[in-house]
Amino acid sequence: MKKMKKILILGAGISGLAAVQYFQDKADLLIILDEKNSESPKSFAKNFPENILFIQKLTAEILSQLDPGELVIASPGFESDGLVLTSCRQAGLKITSDLDLFGQLAQVPIVAITGTNGKSTVTKMVSEMIQVCGKKVKTGGNFGVSPLAFLNQESPDFYIPDFYVLEISSAQMELANNLKPYVSAYLNLSPNHLDRHKTMEIYRDLKEKLLKQSQYQIILKSLKTKSIFPDFLSFGESEFNGERGDFYLDPVSQYLKYQDLDLIPRKNLANPEAHNVLNGLAALGIIKILGLDLIQACEVLKTYQPLPHRTERVGIINGVKYINDSKGTTIGATVRAIESFSQEGEIILILGGDGKDQDFKDLKNIFDQKVSQSFVYGRDRELISRALLDLNSNSNSEKITQKITQVETLKEAVDLASQAAKSGQIILFSPACASWDQFKNYSHRGECFKEFLKQHWGF
Repeated sequence: MKKMKKILILGAGISGLAAVQYFQDKADLLIILDEKNSESPKSFAKNFPENILFIQKLTAEILSQLDPGELVIASPGFESDGLVLTSCRQAGLKITSDLDLFGQLAQVPIVAITGTNGKSTVTKMVSEMIQVCGKKVKTGGNFGVSPLAFLNQESPDFYIPDFYVLEISSAQMELANNLKPYVSAYLNLSPNHLDRHKTMEIYRDLKEKLLKQSQYQIILKSLKTKSIFPDFLSFGESEFNGERGDFYLDPVSQYLKYQDLDLIPRKNLANPEAHNVLNGLAALGIIKILGLDLIQACEVLKTYQPLPHRTERVGIINGVKYINDSKGTTIGATVRAIESFSQEGEIILILGGDGKDQDFKDLKNIFDQKVSQSFVYGRDRELISRALLDLNSNSNSEKITQKITQVETLKEAVDLASQAAKSGQIILFSPACASWDQFKNYSHRGECFKEFLKQHWGF
């Protein structure tokens, strides 16, 4: 690769660091913008002391030092139509991302997984299935590892795998125009990130943008895509509008099946809940497209352990099941969790936080049918409560107390729910919201939920 003069890297997190590592010997100067992380200058100075210029604001003076056509590598936190990237475009700079560059550089097939919910679970599941089938894999993307890191030949754990498996978010797809996966999976779609993407149409189009770049696709049967994908495979729990997916759960035999082939009985799944059945079907669809052994891949489903904070079974105390679904940051995720666990017992729901401009009336139907009691906490607790009870801003809020208890903090919600619960009931913590009003992220929130449980019960 010809040595470049200057590269502007936007963000000093996972994506930015991977870009620095990959390009440190391929450019005369790396200019790194990070508006949030005050520790980054020390870190970069220690690890990359030579050709790094660290800035915390992109000024006109800095832009003037960059020639038109020079490269800008933007982390997903920088919105495509935001002020920083708009200024870069006006300066004539070439904007890309770690994901977009990786698509141009990767030499082995890419598996890409997107959707509103379940991406991380299916990404991990597919990676384990590929390994069980005797192949090498590297896993990353929105999964916590920038794919550019896979190409760093100086890394002590560098190797060329048989497949890359990447979790892909809508934010990453804004700048990913050259990813070109061998196969992509489209798991589901429900409103999310509308504070960033503004409309559902834009959000959906970013998901379908990935499908358009892919050679093969596997798509949830009930999803209606704008574009036509003539050779795609589909998956679904049983039937949709009188049609079943290529991969489905037989409602009579309770086998997961590919067309007429029995794959594995549902009872043998380590996680037989409805949403995990769908995740397993999607993963098996990918394995089929990759030409690997479906029956062998099913061995993973017998022992698969979900990632933390994703419908995580915390334990049973005094006959009450506690479920930690802190990763349930959308209404769609919470609906799936309620649907799955309501088959096991009566639901007491804990939800709340930063609602991300979602319409919580979309949760009302299943809330009315399958939730016996709820505790709503956090910044948007009043907004959520009113939506669930279909109250306008002038309605009497006393009605809220009949089924919904509003509290300020998650700890209060955990304490009150634990006091109210009876043996055989399920306390489901599935917030349907982002965590940023009170926590660092969903992981921090999930760990706090478990800690509050320990504090309440004194163990």
